[in-house]
Amino acid sequence: DTGVNNFNLSKTYAFEQQFGRKRYLIGLLPIIILAIASVILNYLLFIPGIQEMGLVSVSGALSAITTLLLFYFILKFKNGIPNKKNFVCNTSSILVMLNIIKKLDKNAKKKIAFVLCDGGRTSQYGLRMLESYSSKITKKNIVFLDSIGNSDKLVFFKSGQLPGDFDNITLHDGKLDTSFENYLMVTSGELDADNKVMIKNANSRKDNALSLQIIEQHTESLYDLFISLIAKK
Repeated sequence: DTGVNNFNLSKTYAFEQQFGRKRYLIGLLPIIILAIASVILNYLLFIPGIQEMGLVSVSGALSAITTLLLFYFILKFKNGIPNKKNFVCNTSSILVMLNIIKKLDKNAKKKIAFVLCDGGRTSQYGLRMLESYSSKITKKNIVFLDSIGNSDKLVFFKSGQLPGDFDNITLHDGKLDTSFENYLMVTSGELDADNKVMIKNANSRKDNALSLQIIEQHTESLYDLFISLIAKK
């Protein structure tokens, strides 16, 4: 899903699900600045001019225009300004997914399904729909991907027990707000002291570039992982 532009003023971590009040307020920063500017202009310039020249005057017209523009931007961007450049946050994982689909043979394609979930950082609507549908599937292995193009180093988190060959993978403890009990979470980057991975330039205009070499590298690694999970079912 398209996140709100936080102008690189707030850190974003992989698999964050909770609503971030700080990021929300940062996203509203342009509206807050416009509101303050409108108040100052009206108080210092337009209202004195209206008192002297009347409402039907240049000051009156400018006051009306700035106020209407302010309300327009508030209505249009009340949830923040959308960040349309999400190369690492969104596009990288989708590219890896598509590359893996191309590599799968017909038999493997019958055993793997890929799902794009909406509302990942807000309502969790997509995940809740997946949980509801998955009750119809008796055997399933769940792998969550997030910001795969963030770095050339994959990081794996695990919750519960999963079949598969993980001898060459370091698994860290991880947890999502989900009814699924056994799943993997895969992202890329460096693990910090809090067992989290920060996504560089997330939700900002700087998230505008991808390394094709990293995408191809992670495609191979995750393809091998998925084939291992299929073989162990």
